[in-house]
Amino acid sequence: MHELIKQFDDGVKAFSELIKTFPVSRREEKLFDKWSLKDILAHLSGWAIYQQQVINMFLHGHPIESSIDVQAQNCQAVVDREKESWEEILEEWQKSVIALSSLYGSIPPQLLGKSVFVDKKTTPSQLLLIEVRHLKNTHGPQVTKVFESL
Repeated sequence: MHELIKQFDDGVKAFSELIKTFPVSRREEKLFDKWSLKDILAHLSGWAIYQQQVINMFLHGHPIESSIDVQAQNCQAVVDREKESWEEILEEWQKSVIALSSLYGSIPPQLLGKSVFVDKKTTPSQLLLIEVRHLKNTHGPQVTKVFESL
């Protein structure tokens, strides 16, 4: 788990550096299909907060269903933050990923092989790996491609 947390932290750092270089005047422009860079960050923040809730429930022994409507969750995360400034969303995301990293690091070794969900075999490591890949393979390249085309 330690190596996976390091990969997550490294991915967050790389994404943070990438979005810092994005033109300020274009952060709220719909350059990513229906989303702006601000929307992507709102989406990432929403997922980090959702994962914190899931891991906290898991740590406290509460049963968790995996049946979440991903598309609805993505849209809701953006809608919930649409009136917030870039700075507010950035700060929320930074705090939420730090908290998420710390939370994953607090999972006792005896729970690492357990399933987080009652209806799906997904361990904490597998859940974090999804987040690592999402940053590294989806949003990182997506933002880089648009940035290079500006």
